[in-house]
Amino acid sequence: MSKTRRWVIILLSLLALILIGLNLANTDDTAQPEVNPNDPTYKSEHTDTVVYSPEGALSYRLIAEHVEYFSDQEVSWFTKPVMTTFDTNKVPTWSVRADKAKLTNDRMLYLYGHVEVNALAPDSQLRKITTDNAQINLVTQDVTSDDMVTLYGTTFNSSGLKMRGNLRSKNAELIEKVRTSYEIQNKQTQLKIALAGALLAASLPALAKTGDTDQPIHIESDQQSLDMQGNVVTFTGNVVVTQGTIKINADKVVVTRPGNEKGKEVIEGFGNPATFYQMQDNGKPVKGRASKMRYELQNDYVVLTGNAYLEQLDSNIKGDKITYLVKEQKMQAFSDKGRRVHHRSGAVRAAGQKRQPAKEE
Repeated sequence: MSKTRRWVIILLSLLALILIGLNLANTDDTAQPEVNPNDPTYKSEHTDTVVYSPEGALSYRLIAEHVEYFSDQEVSWFTKPVMTTFDTNKVPTWSVRADKAKLTNDRMLYLYGHVEVNALAPDSQLRKITTDNAQINLVTQDVTSDDMVTLYGTTFNSSGLKMRGNLRSKNAELIEKVRTSYEIQNKQTQLKIALAGALLAASLPALAKTGDTDQPIHIESDQQSLDMQGNVVTFTGNVVVTQGTIKINADKVVVTRPGNEKGKEVIEGFGNPATFYQMQDNGKPVKGRASKMRYELQNDYVVLTGNAYLEQLDSNIKGDKITYLVKEQKMQAFSDKGRRVHHRSGAVRAAGQKRQPAKEE
């Protein structure tokens, strides 16, 4: 091989090496492997997060066994989360737990599986809320669920489909298929009622179902609204109240607890009309109707107001206001000025009235 040819081969080889080197130099050695959007940006175990409001007030604390954050979605997933909310005085108010939770960037917390909300205030009438799934707005503390929800109170249990409420204002509303059971303390004493004015008292011979007033109260309705601060529960839509053989039907029922004392609940029913029923021990029913009924559990009496009517077999009484003593089986009827109070027994009809001439039957 000639010397010239050898040099040509060497030069071509060098040129090839240079080209290969330039090609390698253009390759980005810093390129990262492709990121899977389904993989979390970071993970953490046994986390404890404390969040404050923009004003610097303690808002909530969130503890979880495992946390995964996805930056593309701006979503955090929590395993076995336990959240505690606080009031303006930094006092714990509610504890919220679930199997899993999702926190979005708009501060919505979605809870999945065995959701449980427990009241931490010792005087709260609502002790616990349970459901399968729920969501909480961490800014407003609105809580909602479209599943079956059960509310556990100090003296009642309520279940229904769908709930709307607020943890801060302590209210909750069950939307559909509501059923409530009340536990009422046994009464040891009876209030003696002294009534004045135009009055007619008629005693019925039969004794009432003496065990009725010691039975728990069950309430069914289409909707229920619970105001824990005012100790008021409101039922609306096809409301049925039962206690033993006692049954009240109404369009709306309001249950209050004066002074927050157990056993002193007052049940008020409103309808067009609201109706009352009780079966006596002798098998004879007592039936009544009025625009409004007020059942005072502590005193064992029902007050019928507005076109009031009460009957037992062929005996009945009409008036503007009738008080029915459940255990004593006595009826007391009031009349507005100028109106009659009528009592009918068999073919005999007696009318008690004020001295003013009757203007309306």
